[in-house]
Amino acid sequence: MKKNGKPYNTREFRPKRRAGLPSAKNGTPGAVLPLPDIPASEHSDGMLEEQRQYSKAIIGILRESILVLDIKFRVVTANNSFYKTFKVTAPQTIGTLIYDLGNGQWNILQLRKLLRDVLARDAEFWDFEVDRTFPAIGRRKVLLNARRFTGQSSRTPLVLLAIQDETLRDRAQRMSARLLRVHDDERRRFARELHDSTVQSLSGLMINMNRLARIVPDVDSDVRSLLADCKHLAESSMREIRSVSYLLHPPALEEVGLEPTVSSFVSGFSKRSGIRVELDIACDLPRMSKDSELALFRILQESLTNIHRHSGSGSARIQLAATSSIVTLTVSDKGKGLPVGLVKRNGGTAAAEGVGIPSMQERARHLGGVLELETGPGGTTVKATIPLIKR
Repeated sequence: MKKNGKPYNTREFRPKRRAGLPSAKNGTPGAVLPLPDIPASEHSDGMLEEQRQYSKAIIGILRESILVLDIKFRVVTANNSFYKTFKVTAPQTIGTLIYDLGNGQWNILQLRKLLRDVLARDAEFWDFEVDRTFPAIGRRKVLLNARRFTGQSSRTPLVLLAIQDETLRDRAQRMSARLLRVHDDERRRFARELHDSTVQSLSGLMINMNRLARIVPDVDSDVRSLLADCKHLAESSMREIRSVSYLLHPPALEEVGLEPTVSSFVSGFSKRSGIRVELDIACDLPRMSKDSELALFRILQESLTNIHRHSGSGSARIQLAATSSIVTLTVSDKGKGLPVGLVKRNGGTAAAEGVGIPSMQERARHLGGVLELETGPGGTTVKATIPLIKR
């Protein structure tokens, strides 16, 4: 059938008969519609072009830098993020061998091998690290991910290369690590000064008051009562300062290690707070690096402080165990849990008041580990996992 010189097909549509509808020919209502006869090749080309534009739009809005390479590893496509990140133009990029971009920063033997494997074996790779100095932007640390796909029009294999700039995150992590070290050094120095200076001064004050008590006549009850009050205040201050000094930096940690230090700290915490603490430490726990032991102790300390201040729990459980490669510290309570929305489903935190939880997370992250939180009406569990680095 033709209409205005164009080929048309006719197609008859007959729905199922329904009660109450008038019958047409053969007793079933229906319609005959003319449909344009679109050649298969035109239809296919149109779909390919639509898919190409769709893919181009997606690549264009991605924040990561994207390159598409042909079988000779020349750049076929680059997105706006690539041009903006590396401050280059399309004429400098398109058609250029990836290893010749810039000043040859991508000309890395291991990267060459990985890209060849992607094409030859339909392999893929993730998080290949490149740390180089690039023209116009200076030194950058980036992570590369790549996989093979087939071109829509040419049906030839191509390589999709995603480039994620980790420079700012890497700098922030190094800065955070330095701040943690400075913070711990200041706590250590302040704890030593409190113990060596303030406590010694209070000890001298106690000695003088004891001497005064011996020379004051027994009949002068008011003076003797005043001296007794002063001695009590001085003794109380000495205990508080020793406790603060210990909390700032337990001197036994570096000398005897994590296990006895934790046992001593938990015992003192339980007596002061009235919270029953069940402590389970693996008998074969090895000595670890100074940074590892300090990080685990600080996470334990912060966790118990949060239980005491916020949970309302009358008990807590601590587990400290190690395998051949990792160390795990778990602190749990039976309190009211953390505020709704604070903990994400993946165990991270959406936000946090104060610096307690972020500080614990950063200590674990600095050592290549992770801190996970689980919370609910039945209590909260803090789990820190870090690589085992023996002393």
